[in-house]
Amino acid sequence: MIEGYIYVAANPVFPGFVKIGRTKNTVAKRMKQLDTSAPKKYKVMHSELVINASQVECRLHQAFSHLRQEGEWFKIKDIDKIKKQIALIQDEIRYDDEVKSGKTIIEKYQNACDKASVGGLSGSELNEFIQQVEKLDANKIDGAIQKHVEWLLDWHPEEFEYEI
Repeated sequence: MIEGYIYVAANPVFPGFVKIGRTKNTVAKRMKQLDTSAPKKYKVMHSELVINASQVECRLHQAFSHLRQEGEWFKIKDIDKIKKQIALIQDEIRYDDEVKSGKTIIEKYQNACDKASVGGLSGSELNEFIQQVEKLDANKIDGAIQKHVEWLLDWHPEEFEYEI
């Protein structure tokens, strides 16, 4: 995921409106770019370094679509609402990534079980899998995986120097 900045900027030419945008450069550079096309200078109301800036920007535009005036311009007075929405979106993106990671681990687990059932699972393969499971947030990924890992360890405990 590419980091970038989300910014909320205002311009006195457009009173009561804010521009919600993103940039890979610094926000100061972006404001200089915008200032060249406006009769008055932009003022940054908020900026924040985020993961996946294009997705955050898109979700912000969707969240505030009922307040959209034109393009990236929105009639929003309370900047704190935008800040809170950015935080929510970032949490959603992190959670989505953990779920995707969890699905990958689950697929690897299923493959490991398939190999184990025909006697083709090596100790190093299972150790690698167990280390990946360890990294998962147990509150977000089904605890059933942990039970299956325990089962696998019980099946071949002599092959592992590992404790759950």
